[in-house]
Amino acid sequence: MHFYVTDYQAEFRVRAPFLWEPYPGSRVHYLLKAALERVDREVREQLLTRVVPSPSPHRFLRAGEQAPAGLIPILPPTQISPGELKLGNHLQPGDTLRLQVRRFGQTGRDVDQAIVDSLDQLDDALIADTVGRRGPRERVVEIDDQPIPTSRVSLHFITPAHIKVNGKVGVDLTFGALVSNLRRRLENLCALYGELPVGSSERFSELLKTSTDVHGTRSQLHLKTWKRGTSEPTGGRTTHDMSGILGTCEFAGRITPFASTLVAAEEMNVGKMTSMGLGRIAVTRS
Repeated sequence: MHFYVTDYQAEFRVRAPFLWEPYPGSRVHYLLKAALERVDREVREQLLTRVVPSPSPHRFLRAGEQAPAGLIPILPPTQISPGELKLGNHLQPGDTLRLQVRRFGQTGRDVDQAIVDSLDQLDDALIADTVGRRGPRERVVEIDDQPIPTSRVSLHFITPAHIKVNGKVGVDLTFGALVSNLRRRLENLCALYGELPVGSSERFSELLKTSTDVHGTRSQLHLKTWKRGTSEPTGGRTTHDMSGILGTCEFAGRITPFASTLVAAEEMNVGKMTSMGLGRIAVTRS
């Protein structure tokens, strides 16, 4: 099973005060969505408002509902610290900003150009110095059934991960609940933006029964509670719960069968609202 990834990067000079929140992915999402609307509405629909086709390509996806986004923002790597981003409310004239976005799937080169053009005209407060693809086009992220020897793993949540267990977001994550959540998103991406072989989901469901052999050894997770409001065309406001877990947790035990799923999590962001930059994760295994 696999999916395809293409990264893009833009470097800007700030020419007017520019709102930049501690977790700016949601702002980037709305700016990018508006820019794509101006550049190519069809590409915007394809990447950000795609609908699950009928018949659905996977049991976790419901035909007719909105599909997982094919474009997500990646927080500026030069501005990520072990904790929260150390940024003020606004970037000021003369500041520089480096931004990355990630596209899933295989598309025509017109989509590449639409993304580049959208980044180039992201906001009037930003002057784009360099914009382009970063790394190879449509590189393959392979999730191999061959086990990767692993007995200990550390997961660092860089941006809030909106992962619900038993209906709520919380820091009391068992390994089984965590890896099940990661795998669900992974299979959805493979089904929509790559390839998901028949029987993969069922085989993993059987494997998941052995997750009780893995136990937590350390947890420094905490819940980041915050909300974001958006304006509606009718003039009203909608509030979105963007709460998620931050920090680091470690697990030990029979992790080998799950290692490829954990490693792939670094490529896709995890949990809900990944199109708004939530759920970026770093994985260290030994």
